[in-house]
Formats: sequence, structure tokens, C-alpha cells
Amino acid sequence: MTRIVVGVCDSNIVFETGVLACLADDPTIEARRIDPENGVAEPLAVAVTSVDHIDDDWVDCPIVVCADGSEENRDLVGRNDVGALLSRATVTPDQLVGAVHAVGAGLRLTQESNGLAELDQRSLAVLRLLADGASTRDIASELGYSERTVKAVIATIASRLGSRTRAHAVATALRRSLIS
Repeated sequence: MTRIVVGVCDSNIVFETGVLACLADDPTIEARRIDPENGVAEPLAVAVTSVDHIDDDWVDCPIVVCADGSEENRDLVGRNDVGALLSRATVTPDQLVGAVHAVGAGLRLTQESNGLAELDQRSLAVLRLLADGASTRDIASELGYSERTVKAVIATIASRLGSRTRAHAVATALRRSLIS
């Protein structure tokens, strides 16, 4: 059995430890914590890191980048060394392992490629009603939520889409085909 040697480095030690634990469950992956100051002892097949470390010297292999959903970070998909861009907020252990296998096999992907990975069904329902011009009160009444819940869902949507306003969130969702 061929093992994929994966280097993991992240500025957030809790996230880094979680990534290592997720990868440790797959017998075909050999995951190692990498200290960017000391580099790597042997060649890596794949690196898993955050935006903070993608330009470090130890990274000389395809990278699985875990980042927030901002427009600036979405531009990373065009980089030759980035094999996968995953949302830190929504990536699951299975998606992470799948991305490592895909990148190790020479594929490129983004978690958002199907358009639904970033938002849950409640958020999508709220977003569709926003796109139809519904107010917070209208959305709450239609979906059976309190206005406070609707406002919280809208704030989460805006954050995940990197939007500044409700209109910007709707425009971003339409552009990414999250809603139609």
C-alpha cells in the first residue's frame, strides 16, 4: 500500500491538531506536523496549510489550503501550487481526506465547486427569500423563525460569502450559482 506523505502546518494549533487527527484516521495517509522554520526532512506529496504559510520555503508540493471564504482567498485557486481550496468553517473530515487524496493524485478542486458546501439549507432558504426582496420580518414569517434568528442567519451568510451587505450577499450567491 502506497502512503501519501502529508505535511501539516497552520498558525492555529487547535486547527492544525484537528487536521492531523482527521488525516491520522486514514491508513493511506502519513501526516506530519511541519515547523516551517526547520523545513522538511523528506519530500512531501501534499501540504495542508493556511493562507499564512503557502509561501513558506518548506512548501514545494501541491497544497490543500484551508481558508475563509473571502474573495481575496478565492483568488488562490488560480495559483499553480494550490491543488485544493477548502473552507475552514465548513470542511468536514471526509472532505479533507478526499481533498488530500485528490491533490495527491494530481487533481485540482475547490470545496465550493458544487456551490452548496458553504451554506446549509436554512441559509439557502433565507438567501432565496432575500433575493426575492423579502424583509427580515417577511422571512421570519415565511420560515417560522424569529426576526432575531433571521438576522443571525443573514450575518452568517454575509460572513461565509465575504459580503458587506445583504445585496452583496445575494449578488455573490447568484454569481456562484448558490441560488438562481
